[in-house]
Amino acid sequence: MSFDCSRSVPPGVLCGAFVLPYRKESLVHSGRKRGFTLVELLVVIAIIGILIALLLPAVQAVREAARRMQCLNNLKQVGLALHLHHDAKRLLPPGFYWPQGAAGDEQGAESTWITHTLPYFEQRAVYELIDWNEGFGQTGDPAKPNQPVASACFPTMLCPSDKEIEPLVRQDVPWWAHGNYVANNGIGPMTERNYADVPNSRTKGVFYCNSNTRFSAFTDGTSNTATISEIVLTDADFRGVMHYPEGCHYHHNFSPNATDPDWTRTAYCKNNPQAPCIGAYSGYGDRKMRLTARSKHPGGVSLGLADGSTHFVSESIDLEIWHALCTPAAVPSEVLFSGFQ
Repeated sequence: MSFDCSRSVPPGVLCGAFVLPYRKESLVHSGRKRGFTLVELLVVIAIIGILIALLLPAVQAVREAARRMQCLNNLKQVGLALHLHHDAKRLLPPGFYWPQGAAGDEQGAESTWITHTLPYFEQRAVYELIDWNEGFGQTGDPAKPNQPVASACFPTMLCPSDKEIEPLVRQDVPWWAHGNYVANNGIGPMTERNYADVPNSRTKGVFYCNSNTRFSAFTDGTSNTATISEIVLTDADFRGVMHYPEGCHYHHNFSPNATDPDWTRTAYCKNNPQAPCIGAYSGYGDRKMRLTARSKHPGGVSLGLADGSTHFVSESIDLEIWHALCTPAAVPSEVLFSGFQ
């Protein structure tokens, strides 16, 4: 019986007395290198795109967190300036100033809390330019002596999340510089125009016409009372103007970032989705201003308290708590606020 080694044993293996030869095809190897197919390349690109899409929101969130931290730091500097003013003069600056007996734009009339705080956040050189024989109501006129002060811009007063900060001096409200940080005027609207208009008919905040609030009057506690918050700048209106009363205050009527429109001067009402407004009065004589705290931070606003601390306040804060935060001393039916945790 014969045994066919070629059918049973692989080539090159000893079979009986013979070594079977390798077949020709077993010695030949392909010289081609295998690459990516088009389908594989598209799959890789799709995976990379998905990873970038997942990563981008995280990067944006980190950037916004950094901007929010910078905003809170700016607010801390403003709060410190208020404390330094109080240390030097034993009271906080007025929301805006109107000297008794002044007939118009004179004697520093309508200078604001920002005007009076300039030396305390390292702007003494600007403060020394002020002509106290003049007022600030007509500083839109470039010929007025206090126009260089009214048009001066300060990085400390700007929130880095607000994309509307350039140009800082608006074309429709010429020669007035803007800032994001505004003072607590209480429950609006603000109707006072001069020293005779003490706002006794509404809930006052910390800053109003000729206010001279002292920390000793904060019977609610300085850690339970708001002093400074934010406002969203618009393309061109009074909101955010630093050296005129209609731009540098805000109110606690509505919770932060509320969609209820601000009440502004009709000629200077410039709507945008994040800062809605309606024209509620025509000028100085029938002033009826009401501005809500707003920011471009998602979910809330930065808030400075009278003790110098800063907090990020959710726009979903209970409205009664928000009302309580505006008063240095409790008013009837006010809820108890025991501080931020």
